[in-house]
Amino acid sequence: MPTTLISVLAALAALALVVVRRSRPRPVAEEALRKPLILSAVGLFLLRDTLLDAPDVAFLVLTAVLALGLGAVRGSVVRITQRGQALFTSWGPACFATLGALVVLRLGVDAGAVALGVASTTVGQSVLFALGLSLLAESAVVAHRTGRPALALR
Repeated sequence: MPTTLISVLAALAALALVVVRRSRPRPVAEEALRKPLILSAVGLFLLRDTLLDAPDVAFLVLTAVLALGLGAVRGSVVRITQRGQALFTSWGPACFATLGALVVLRLGVDAGAVALGVASTTVGQSVLFALGLSLLAESAVVAHRTGRPALALR
C-alpha cells in the first residue's frame, strides 16, 4: 500500500476518533497540546523523503495557515460547561461546521495545488500535519478561554 494512501487512511482514522471523543463532554483537563503536536510532528515526519520545491512549500504554508485559522475558530466556539467545580468541553454544531469547512477547503486547495504543480505526495502526506495543527490551535484557544494555559503543556 503506498505511503500516501496509508497517511490519508491514518488521518481519517484520527479524525473519526477526534469527532467521537469531542462530541461528548470531557473534562478540560483532557485538553492538551501534546497529542496535536505529536500528530503534526508525525505529519512532518512523513514528508521527510519528499523533495519539496517552491510550490510544495507554498502549499504547506497555506495548509498550515488554513488549519491553524480554522482550528482557532473552532476553539472559540467549543462548548464550555461547568459541572460543580469542573469544566467540560464538547463540540456543538458550530464546531462540526468549522471542521466541515476545513475538509472542504482542504479538498479544494488539494485539487488546485496538484493542478499548479504541487507533488501529489506532498498533498497526501500533509493530511496528518494539517489535522494536528488544526487540533493544536483549537486546544490552545480552549486553554486560553478556560484560563488554564498550564493545560497546554500536559
